[in-house]
Amino acid sequence: MTSTFSLPSDRRKDAELAATRGRAFVQKAGFPLGTAMIDHAWSGGPAQAVMDELAEYQNDDGGFGRGLEVDIESPASNPFAARLAMMILLGLGDRPSSSLEANLHRWLIDNQHDDGDRHFSEETREGELAPWFAGWTFPSLNPACCLAGYANQLGIATPV
Repeated sequence: MTSTFSLPSDRRKDAELAATRGRAFVQKAGFPLGTAMIDHAWSGGPAQAVMDELAEYQNDDGGFGRGLEVDIESPASNPFAARLAMMILLGLGDRPSSSLEANLHRWLIDNQHDDGDRHFSEETREGELAPWFAGWTFPSLNPACCLAGYANQLGIATPV
């Protein structure tokens, strides 16, 4: 593997071995998004491959769900999956333009409550949630601040 990271030579071999093992693990686990992300970060794989895999988690409403946040089993869009999608997009410095961001921008606007946060939908609350999400209350600085900051970095911040 040829990494896009700059590491001291004494750490590079260990890091490349870890990346190779990690790639094999996520590939065996059936996580093509993870495989594309590792390929992009370590082998100069195309950003478009990551975006194509990420698109599989985007819902018709523009939000993200469908298990992107593994602790939220509902396929419905939710703010934590949106946060992860934004982190992935920001990790692709060379990402091509796509409808992913425009659709996510629409979801951010359509789902912002009067308190400024995006809440779990009833469908999300009715689905299986990890214990730390089951009792989550909104508004909350997490994920609100992350969503605001990442949206700003992506150029899709919602108006105040």
